Amino acid sequence: MSKGIDLFSRLREYQKEAVNAFISSEQGIVEMPTGAGKTYVAIAAILELLRSGKIENYIVTVPTIALAFQWYRELNKAGLHPTFIPREPNVSNIMTYPGFIKYTDSTTKVITLIPRKETMLVIDEAHHIHKGTKLYEAVAKFPAKYKLGLSATLTTGHQYPMNTVYKITTQEILKYTPKVKLHIVQVTPTPAFYQMYNRYTTNIINLISELDQITNLKEGARIEAQISRLISLRHTLMALDPHVLKATVDVSKTLCGKQIIFTLRLSAIRKLESELMKYGSVYSVLGKQSAKRLSQLNVDRIIAAKALSEGIDLPEVDVVILSSYPRRLRTLIQEVGRAMRGSTEKTVMIYMVAIPRTYEIMAAKELSAFLGVTPVVEKY
Repeated sequence: MSKGIDLFSRLREYQKEAVNAFISSEQGIVEMPTGAGKTYVAIAAILELLRSGKIENYIVTVPTIALAFQWYRELNKAGLHPTFIPREPNVSNIMTYPGFIKYTDSTTKVITLIPRKETMLVIDEAHHIHKGTKLYEAVAKFPAKYKLGLSATLTTGHQYPMNTVYKITTQEILKYTPKVKLHIVQVTPTPAFYQMYNRYTTNIINLISELDQITNLKEGARIEAQISRLISLRHTLMALDPHVLKATVDVSKTLCGKQIIFTLRLSAIRKLESELMKYGSVYSVLGKQSAKRLSQLNVDRIIAAKALSEGIDLPEVDVVILSSYPRRLRTLIQEVGRAMRGSTEKTVMIYMVAIPRTYEIMAAKELSAFLGVTPVVEKY
C-alpha cells in the first residue's frame, strides 16, 4: 500500500487536513469547492485505511453513470481495481467489491444488503442524500465504521445523515496562493473551424447522453472510447488553430518575467517553440524525462502539455499562458495551481487564449469565479 503514502504526500495541505479530519472522525462529509480535489481526498483516505487494515473493501456511490466511469479511471490510476455494479444489481454482483452504483431506488437495496462493517462507503455528490430521500435512511443505517460524503454544494436547511467534518471555501484555499490577475484573450477562427468544432461537440453530447443509460461495463467502455476520441480530435482542432498559436506567441513576446505556457498537443509545443525562440530562451517539456530537468534550468519560457504532471518540481513563474486547455475546471485549476508558487504577496499574471462560442469561454468564466477575480477581456 505504498501508493497510498505516495498519493498522500502529493496532496495539498488542505487536502491532507481533510483526509486526517475524516479518518479521525470515521464518518462525515468533506465539503470543498469544485476543482479542489475531493476525489483525491477520498482515494487517499481509502488507500490509507486499506494500508492500515482498518477496512477490507469499499464502495463508491455516484449520481450518474458518466461520473462512475470517471471514478473508475481515477481509482485504477491509484492502483485500485474497482468493479462496476450496474443500475439494477442483484445479490451476487453486490458482493463483488469494490464497485459503483447509481443513485436509484436500487441503491437503497444494495447498501442495506451489505452487512460487513469492514466496508467503507463513499457517497459522491452527497447533497443528494438529504432527509426526505430514500437514500438518507439507507446511508444512516449502513453498518460501516467509515462513511465519507463528498460535496461542493450542501444545501443550507437540509439535514444530512452525517455531519460535516471538514469544510474549506475558495477564498480560504486562495490564502495559500499568490495574488492573481486574469486576462482573457479572445481570438476569432474561420467558419470552417466552427463547423468542425460544432460537429465534434454535438456528437460528444449525444454519446454522453447515451452513456448514462448503459449498465454494461464493456458497452460503456466502448462509448467512453468514442467520447475520448472525439474530445481528442476537438483538442487537436483548438490547439493547432493558427489564430490561437499566433495569439499565444504575440501575448508571450510582449510580457516580462518567467513564463509557463500550457497547450493540449505536443505538435503545438513544437510550433510555439520555433516562434518563441526568437524572443528568448525556451524549454519544451516533451516527456517525463525532460520534465524532471525543469528545476535545474533557468529559462525565460517553459512550454508544456500533459507531460507536466504532479510530482514535477516546477520553478516559480510570473506568467501563466493557457494557449489551449481542457473543459474540466479541476484540470484548469491544477495547471494554474502548479505554477502559482511562492509568496502570497506575489502577483501571477494568467492569460487565457479563448475562442468565442466554444467551451473555452465557459471554462475561463469558471476559472475566474474560482479565483475570485474579474478578468480583463481583450479581443485579439
